[in-house]
Amino acid sequence: MNGTRRRALQTIVVATGSVVGLAGCLENPLAASDVVDETHSVTGSELRSPEKTTARIDESIADYGEHGVWGTAMTEPDHGLELVGGGYAETVDEGSLETDHLLAVYENPARASGETRTYNLWFWSGVRPTADGPTVERIETGVALSTDQFSMGQYAPAGDAGRDGSAAVGIGVFDVATPRVEFPTAGGTVAPRADGTGVGDGGGFYATWTGETTSTQSLLATCEIEGPGLEALEFEWTTTITIDE
Repeated sequence: MNGTRRRALQTIVVATGSVVGLAGCLENPLAASDVVDETHSVTGSELRSPEKTTARIDESIADYGEHGVWGTAMTEPDHGLELVGGGYAETVDEGSLETDHLLAVYENPARASGETRTYNLWFWSGVRPTADGPTVERIETGVALSTDQFSMGQYAPAGDAGRDGSAAVGIGVFDVATPRVEFPTAGGTVAPRADGTGVGDGGGFYATWTGETTSTQSLLATCEIEGPGLEALEFEWTTTITIDE
């Protein structure tokens, strides 16, 4: 590692058409860059099936352990939501870093009213530097709703957390149990990103982990959205990894 001087940034945009089962290997994407940025256009009709999403969740736990989708518990917590689909992307740099990202979509059936449906989006990002790999400084994941037919509600993390070595993520609602998990933070800070995060019609939510680690690190986050149903759901899902080589 040659000091802390940053190189010119390079943005990598992958699959701007669909999030369905994204997987791939980018040849040395970090060789000339400190940032790997991926943006996926997601529609409700193109989500992966619940079965395939569950299989990918299980793989994250097998590969990342307490840094997998369900954090330190390494098993799905009890809740009253229904998994309706998801999407996932994988970027691999065999020379220095491997990253994985997943977005699961759960419906809250207890809050259905007429044609309005409530969904919880569950985000996971995992980063694994190699033994001689870079320092991971920032992990980010989040969405911007593409239609005013949907509104952004509660989200977590809602404030700074994680400095004591772990962070808890979950949304509290009065009518049904929702997932709540903890994950290790390596002393980093977990927080919402102010720019782009906002409730209401066509809103957005972005979560960040900020710190310094040369070991495996994850980021978990969740938000609640409301709208007419999956057939009308559209949003842009962005993941960003920042490193220091």
